[in-house]
Amino acid sequence: KKPPLAYWCAAGASWLMGEDAPWAARFPFAVSALLLSGLVGVWAGKWYGRWQGLAAALVQISCVYVISFSRKSEVDMLLCLLTTSALFLVANAQIDEKRLKTFGRWAGIYSLIALAWLAKFHYGPAMVVGVIGVWYVVNRRWPGLWDVFNPLGLLILTAGVVVWPWLLLQRVPEAWDIWQTETVGRALGDLGREPFWFYVPQVFVQALPWSLLLWKAGRDSFKKAWKQGDKRERFLWVWFITQFLILTASAFKHHHYLMAAMPAISLILGRTLVETWQELKAGKITLSMKYAILSAVLFVVGGMGAAFGLSHRWPHLTSADISLGLCLGIGGVLWCLFLRKQLWKSAATTAGVGFVVCYAIVTATIFPNRDRRLPTVAFAEEIREVVSASESVCVFGLKEDPVVYYLPGPKYRLESSEELIQQIEREGSLMVLTDETHANELVREELTVFTELKPDSSHGKTEPFVLVWVSVPMIMMDPPEPARN
Repeated sequence: KKPPLAYWCAAGASWLMGEDAPWAARFPFAVSALLLSGLVGVWAGKWYGRWQGLAAALVQISCVYVISFSRKSEVDMLLCLLTTSALFLVANAQIDEKRLKTFGRWAGIYSLIALAWLAKFHYGPAMVVGVIGVWYVVNRRWPGLWDVFNPLGLLILTAGVVVWPWLLLQRVPEAWDIWQTETVGRALGDLGREPFWFYVPQVFVQALPWSLLLWKAGRDSFKKAWKQGDKRERFLWVWFITQFLILTASAFKHHHYLMAAMPAISLILGRTLVETWQELKAGKITLSMKYAILSAVLFVVGGMGAAFGLSHRWPHLTSADISLGLCLGIGGVLWCLFLRKQLWKSAATTAGVGFVVCYAIVTATIFPNRDRRLPTVAFAEEIREVVSASESVCVFGLKEDPVVYYLPGPKYRLESSEELIQQIEREGSLMVLTDETHANELVREELTVFTELKPDSSHGKTEPFVLVWVSVPMIMMDPPEPARN
């Protein structure tokens, strides 16, 4: 169903680390998040200045979607890095640059688009090509269209788009129908639909904790782009609006699809943060007693609301949630006090320390322990206490469930009862990992269930898994002895 890049990265990292473990599979995507933040920082620094670059990198690395997806062994963070890198090359192209440099630039853009295709088929290329097309039309860069016809880049793109699908179709001809459903069918709504306004609130959610600055940042940037003719800001608006409209036009929507557009917001927010601070110090913006008190109250209420809301949803994280709420409330009140008294150094120190503490609580405690797959990981590790490391486990009827990837040692998947029965008849008996529903089906097929092992599913959304030893009735075998560690 999915292109290969995510699997290549996870497998390559596991091979490089010498260990097939969850942390190794997640490593490339955590690195992608760091590289993306660095790229955003370099981009903002190149356009606006050093401090704006540091601020943009800070915004990028601390947005909630980055914290969430940098921990996952999923391709979205890497894909966001690829599309943003391609747009970086587009945005920084100069009309009068040397032909050789332009040739290399477009070869690089096409290479990144090819990798984006291998990450998520048409999604990545659409996010880049759509922005390029609108940008060239808005700026009437018709002479620059000749640069698009880059033979080396087009050759690389063709290889990326054609070679892997062709090789796979030789082995799995039915893959074409699956791809049609996953791409065209998904866009047309065959896999579900969401309302057209779905992504509007997602912009504010994904930009947390910087969402309160979006109004000022967007207003100032829009003025620079369309009233003052700043091409840098105009490119960021073309980037965000084009991708937003493409995603909105698709019937099937998901919150993480918006990730490709979010670095544009990080660039705008980074510049806005520095400019707002400079305006405060210069006296262009003053914090009256009324607004200082109101801001302090909002920090306290926000901290209490965050603590209550998070602890209500994840009761096992109550202590961390309360710590986060206290940090937000106390730090916010002190920050407002120092701003009111124009103690700039104290205000900056308070903001910095408060940010680091809150960031540490969120990334080191809250997000790792709210992972809904933790019970699955624990169960996969527990399986090897029952099954020796050299014995194969048949994963039956679980389709794409991530337990397959967390399960150490040799394993293989079967989906139909007929395939399972044939395998049992060949081998006499099997160790099978499945869920309770399929385990009951095994009993109805007159297979013998010897051993059962259930995980703690109190935090999971799926039914409990079971590990069963099955054999044909005429071959009565004792269940295996638990492996000794």
